[in-house]
Amino acid sequence: MSDSPRYLVAKYVSDLQRMEPRNIGVVVWAGGGVSARFLAEKPESPGDIDGRSIPPFVASMGAYKQWVDFWRDELKRGFTKGAGGKRGFTKGAGGDQIEYLKHSSKGNFCLVDGGVILDDVGIKQLPELTDELFYRLVDSRAWEDPRDVVLDRIADDVIKKLQLARNSSFHTRYEVACRIAPNVNERFEFSHAFKNGSLKRLYQRVPLARRPTPLRRTIHDSAWMFEKVVQQGIIERDQAIALVYATEENKRDPEVSWSFDVLGSVARIANLADPTEAVSAFIIE
Repeated sequence: MSDSPRYLVAKYVSDLQRMEPRNIGVVVWAGGGVSARFLAEKPESPGDIDGRSIPPFVASMGAYKQWVDFWRDELKRGFTKGAGGKRGFTKGAGGDQIEYLKHSSKGNFCLVDGGVILDDVGIKQLPELTDELFYRLVDSRAWEDPRDVVLDRIADDVIKKLQLARNSSFHTRYEVACRIAPNVNERFEFSHAFKNGSLKRLYQRVPLARRPTPLRRTIHDSAWMFEKVVQQGIIERDQAIALVYATEENKRDPEVSWSFDVLGSVARIANLADPTEAVSAFIIE
């Protein structure tokens, strides 16, 4: 392998026929070392995936975690110390480690050549180079469209467990026409609703994004919807349910705590991190 710094770009292809890949990470070799960074990794814990930050274009949280784990495991196994303590790369089926990683990728996840860096980069500069390539190449829009895949999975599992899809009173993606000002109406789309003659419940799945900007935007949008439908008498406040997922650790975050305060001022909060609360939120007595 050339001594010049090289890098691979991790890509996700949602539709293998259309072949429209999205960049999800970078792997960089320079100065005798290797470094990687992938979307949704916790900054203080590389390889540890925060499900709330997985971009919405990725269909499977499980598959995403498996591929990031695989790539990082291969980097650890492939990067070794040889004779005299000299650091180098284990040979793989396709040649050096770069070729091996490229050929081991398949399906929706792949690593492709990014190129060669002409500047000299020492191992101390490797993390900085990795961050620079990550910010330059990885689609930043993925961070601006928050989705909580854990929240979605739990909510979907509860709906399936309670067989709500068979309940004619239960609706998904339910639209409500609401007056927001004199002579001004707006249509709000809620995640779910119960309507049996009259409207009994409105639910909104509210992802608690890690970044403050998308988090606050999501909270404000959800709170606005709940506030208006309650003000117009479409439902009572206790019939408005904000579905969230927050562990005890999450709730200690000031931004998440603020989110609970805002949502709680206009609706009931159902934290699906509690299995009992997750089920009871969808039961109407």
